[in-house]
Amino acid sequence: MKFLRRLLPLLMLTAAVAATEPTHAQATATTKKADQASVQVTIEERSNVRVIITDAQGAELATVHEGTLDAGDHTITFDAAKLPAGQWFYKVTANPIGHHEQASLNVHVDERSRVVVTIVDANGRYLGTAFDGVLNAGDHTVKFDSSKMPEGEWFYRLTTEKTSDPVSLRNH
Repeated sequence: MKFLRRLLPLLMLTAAVAATEPTHAQATATTKKADQASVQVTIEERSNVRVIITDAQGAELATVHEGTLDAGDHTITFDAAKLPAGQWFYKVTANPIGHHEQASLNVHVDERSRVVVTIVDANGRYLGTAFDGVLNAGDHTVKFDSSKMPEGEWFYRLTTEKTSDPVSLRNH
């Protein structure tokens, strides 16, 4: 099953390198002192933020922060002694709180296929179609107008020629 995603822009950072637009968070520095390490995160607007440490292959080693942060600079400190030796990467996901005119979600398609992404509410009521077209194999960001979507929890259903997978989305 696909993991939970929000219908708002997501940002992922590896080490201290910023990803492309839209920028809602930025990892600016990392330090390590004895058994403690920290990462500096700059948040552009109040967001639900999750900071995960991964190994070089992308396997998750630890979640060092999960919660709401206000706009501004934050230092997230964690116990590095619990992590294996080697190179670490930071994966920062910042989901702005509130309603936005443009929403996006990340989808993965195993092979080239016609893809339909529909949005429904918690009761299964159809809210709209976010995407209907052909995508090549790989990861894609689907952007759509969310200005008429209600506040609350949304679900999207990714339907390809071989699968239909509902995924929970929260818009708070």
